[in-house]
Amino acid sequence: MHTSEAATQFLQSLNGAVKALFEERELQRRLECICDDITENIAHVQSAENNYNSVRQWLANNPHDSHLKRIHETISETVTLLNVTKQRMLADLHFGHILFEEKERSAERPNSHAVNTELLQREIEHIDQLLAEIQKLKLDYYVDTAPDNALLDKLTHMEYLLEARESSCDHTTVNSRLDQVQEQLNAFMSSTQATLARIARQQQEDTEKLFQAQLRTLVQIKDIATQPQQDGITEWIYHEQTPATSETIESEPLNVANARRRLKELEAVQDRSFRKTLLFRREDIILVCTFRCSVGEHASDACFRVLRVEDRIEVVENAALCKKCLKLCPSPCPQQTYCKYCNSEDHHTALCLLPEEKRRCREVIASWEYFSATPRA
Repeated sequence: MHTSEAATQFLQSLNGAVKALFEERELQRRLECICDDITENIAHVQSAENNYNSVRQWLANNPHDSHLKRIHETISETVTLLNVTKQRMLADLHFGHILFEEKERSAERPNSHAVNTELLQREIEHIDQLLAEIQKLKLDYYVDTAPDNALLDKLTHMEYLLEARESSCDHTTVNSRLDQVQEQLNAFMSSTQATLARIARQQQEDTEKLFQAQLRTLVQIKDIATQPQQDGITEWIYHEQTPATSETIESEPLNVANARRRLKELEAVQDRSFRKTLLFRREDIILVCTFRCSVGEHASDACFRVLRVEDRIEVVENAALCKKCLKLCPSPCPQQTYCKYCNSEDHHTALCLLPEEKRRCREVIASWEYFSATPRA
């Protein structure tokens, strides 16, 4: 299994696990919002009941109070608060039919549909009872004391309703939590990419060390075979076997001759460069790498992580991408492509085999010239 395929499977498995975790956290957060709203509404009902009891006790002790208008305004505000709280509880009751489940969750408050529904219905009935008592109190004491502006009271009531709706849907809190989730996800992806890059770099270093060790071994063997010693055994080996060996080395193998011929045919093909983005380039061009899934660093053809064309084709086929545009597109591909290496229109520049074939021909010739010690032009 190649490194790119292993990395793709690793990220897909992590994506499935993280997605389920985010869905569970989002549901848990909504349940906590509902429970917080219920707790706040119960506190409002208790505050309104305390205000009503205070006014009723005051009127019992001072039946001929001269501040009837102020008391009337206090009662009106209490009634408005109870009406707004009732509407919020009804909204929580309807919304709870969707979120409250029988499934047990690790929450500080119960998630039972029956428990929360009974609690909300009991508090709504309590509000209706308080409203009835307050209306009776207003009729008994303030029949001749009407509010100064009925339209103002209606507008105030509508304002309370709008504030209650806004408080139950706090967009600032939602956006803040979404930003936190996005930051955590970005940090996780950065850590994963750094780990994969470190693994690929380590593999490349190990491969380079192995190649250098093999090269040093071959050079030592060649030096020993081509340097005669002043003893009879080594001299006999050198004089008896070196001519045959020299003939084999000096006679150019067929693969080297074919490589020279093919390299001459590919002389007009450009060399593929593996690098990051240039320091000076057009600002309106956005470089996207399909194989490394990076933006802004380099194009797909210059990817220095996936070098071999066979590996690139495997990545494209595993991701079900188009070989002409390296994207998900309908068949046939509507995009007009042009390969700068072979002037073909049936594949992307990053998937062209000619630059890699030219490089391999050079490697075969260079290896032969190095070990044969007969460099040629």
